[in-house]
Amino acid sequence: MRKTDVRTRIDGRDAMLNMEFKADWTTIRNRKQNRTNENSRREDAKRKAYQYSVGNQILIKTDPNRKYCQNAYKGPYQIISVNDNGTLRYQNGRIQEMQLHIMNKEELM
Repeated sequence: MRKTDVRTRIDGRDAMLNMEFKADWTTIRNRKQNRTNENSRREDAKRKAYQYSVGNQILIKTDPNRKYCQNAYKGPYQIISVNDNGTLRYQNGRIQEMQLHIMNKEELM
């Protein structure tokens, strides 16, 4: 499929030749999906694999729009349990437990 200009997409007709333009949507969809997969693969290659275990301590990243001079991370919190579905529980304070989802390379693909 050839690439089109804005006028062709708006009018539905070719800008140079007086003929109707038909878009091949499956090719466009496949090309977009391939770009998305390639970008995900490139980003996942930078990730570090880490195995969490009970008793480890973690830091939780705070809001990136935080005020100046505030901590970028909260914690440390102690891990209470690690689940098979990619989540873990950590102790937040004295009694409260929180659940956190862990992103792995396999989940993103």
